[in-house]
Amino acid sequence: MSLESSAAQQLGVAEYIESICVELRMMARAAKLETLVYFLDMARIEATIQIESHGTLGKPSD
Repeated sequence: MSLESSAAQQLGVAEYIESICVELRMMARAAKLETLVYFLDMARIEATIQIESHGTLGKPSD
């Protein structure tokens, strides 16, 4: 697997995790499972960070 396809796969997985965490968080919130809400939000935030870091790979710095 090439470096580009590996990075693309990582980005795709992070995007999927971010999306599913939003849905799971809404379900947990509706069920008043506040600890799960917290951890799902942390997972979503980490996925977002990974997505943003992949977006900056290969781009020149200002």
